[in-house]
Formats: sequence, structure tokens, C-alpha cells
Amino acid sequence: MLAAALAAVGGWGCSERKPSPSTGAQAPTGAAPASGATAAAPAPMSADPNALTFADGSPEKKVQDFCVDNYQKLDKCFGDDAFWQILATLFFAQNPQMDDGTPHTRQMWIGMRKDDFAGLIRQHRVRADCQASIRHQRWPKPETMERVVKARADSCPAFANAFGGMLFVEGAFNQPR
Repeated sequence: MLAAALAAVGGWGCSERKPSPSTGAQAPTGAAPASGATAAAPAPMSADPNALTFADGSPEKKVQDFCVDNYQKLDKCFGDDAFWQILATLFFAQNPQMDDGTPHTRQMWIGMRKDDFAGLIRQHRVRADCQASIRHQRWPKPETMERVVKARADSCPAFANAFGGMLFVEGAFNQPR
């Protein structure tokens, strides 16, 4: 969700682009149930990403809604420094070869992710970014979606932990299907 969820769309999503190893994961978000509800398990993905319809009630529509809801929470957390620091920590823990240990590198990564996200919002591309991520990237597991939905109702740091774990540790919305 976050740039590949921060790195996948050059760092945030997919928008029909492959993740860039130099920018991290993509920021996709997927279908989330209503607040307090648990995520329904998405059905297995079609072998053909072009066969996905995103019709109401379809598994891919549920994941897309989850993705969009995550972007909305990300927007609320945009100015929260702890949120971005947690995401950067999770990203660099999974990609140590990209970390030179300097604060400058971390700040550059955060700046690129923020720019990616701001561009998606400004260009009204969130829904399309989520759809592209769902077509081409790994989907989150149902239990991961439940964890992210729960954290989304909590603080920005709690959301960053769940969301970043989904993106960078599990590889959902970040690694190819």
C-alpha cells in the first residue's frame, strides 16, 4: 500500500509499474471490511490477472476496498513522523543492502514515499493503483487483512507496524504474484 506499498509503485502502489529495487515496496491497500468487522477471506486469485472484474462482491473488489481504505488512513497519518520512521525501519530491515546507515538515506526514502503518495492523491490514481497492485502483486492473507483493519482503527504507529509488516515482511502488494 505504501509505496509498494511504498516501493512498488516506485515506492507506493503499482499503477501498472513493477517495483523498483531502489525504492522499496509498493503502497497498495485492499478491501477492508467496515470498522470492527473482520476481513472475509478473499478467494484464490485467478491465474489470469485480466480475468479480474472488480465487480461488487468479488474477491478482488474486497481487496481493492481494503487497499483504498489503507490509503485513506495513510493520508490521515501523512504528517506523523513516527508513522514514517516505523515504515522506514521495516523496509530497511527487509532490505539491508539498501541501508548505508545514514539518517540521510532514511530521510530520502521517506521523502520519495511521501512524494509517491502525494502524486497518487493529486492525480486521483489511488483506486487505479490498488487495482494494478491486485492484478500484479501478491494479495495479503486474510489474517493479515484483519490485523491491518484492526490497526487502522488505532494510532498511526500501530497502523504503520501492521501495514509495513504486510508490505515489507509478507510482501503483499509488493512482490509479484
